[in-house]
Amino acid sequence: MSSNVFATTDLNLSSHRHKSVFDTRIAIIDFLRGFCLILVFFDHIMYDLRDYLPGILNAIDYGNGFWTDFLHSYIYKYYFNAWYYAIVREMALMTFVFLSGISCAFSKNNAKRAIKMLLFSSGLALITNLINAYLHTPLLTGKPIFSDSQVLLINFNIIAVISCCVLLYSVFEKFNAKGIFWVTFSLLMFSMFILPAFYQQIGDQAFLYWPFWAPDKIVINNHPYLHSDYMSLFPYIIGFFIGALVAKTWYKDPSLHLNHNYRWMRPVCFIGRNSLWFYLGHQIVFVAIFILISICLGVYS
Repeated sequence: MSSNVFATTDLNLSSHRHKSVFDTRIAIIDFLRGFCLILVFFDHIMYDLRDYLPGILNAIDYGNGFWTDFLHSYIYKYYFNAWYYAIVREMALMTFVFLSGISCAFSKNNAKRAIKMLLFSSGLALITNLINAYLHTPLLTGKPIFSDSQVLLINFNIIAVISCCVLLYSVFEKFNAKGIFWVTFSLLMFSMFILPAFYQQIGDQAFLYWPFWAPDKIVINNHPYLHSDYMSLFPYIIGFFIGALVAKTWYKDPSLHLNHNYRWMRPVCFIGRNSLWFYLGHQIVFVAIFILISICLGVYS
């Protein structure tokens, strides 16, 4: 059984002797999950290049040079503000959640996994809120380290979304395909009609937007309530249950979909198979690299 708490496609076919992990997992699901994570890695590298490296260059008096202008202007223009950015980002996120819905049909103890993820996401929210409070509180200098516009809060990201999805799925996992269809349909109707009508009644100042809808609609003391790495529960929970519906139909006999893999897929499948650890560790590695660059350039000397 995989240690990945996002989801597993390990079918636990213990009655057979298998030579590799690819004999017990559906490779295309691991591959697509790994590919989505690679897109996340690239997005975070662009974020780091935009936000970290210019600060490093500025610290060594290269702040007005070509590279700083390039990193600020061109990455914004041709990546973050480009029309394809939002499309690719949403497709990658929805695909990842969709695949998690498929994988849950092959997993045991979904409720236990969901509780573990909820505890982890709650701990992440607590730690980032404490760090954020420290960075925004005046210290010995009488000034906060960061301005109000710079927040490090991670209150509800993809881990929290998937944990809520898995927890709800654990209630209905014994349903057949028809039952999962009606759950999915009910969630769709709720998101299309009930949520918008509810938000029209409560106004922009209400905390009840979070975590169901975009938090930038919340205003506190005339300032938007901002998150880092935010992901709303809707519409992604619908994609999750569509994935669960696919698992109940197309993958009703998952053994028919084994061994459909090629060697070139295996590195990406490895990432997808261990998606939690790659997700948690990649940005730590990226930031560490930029810190190392800073030290090498004498920023902290």
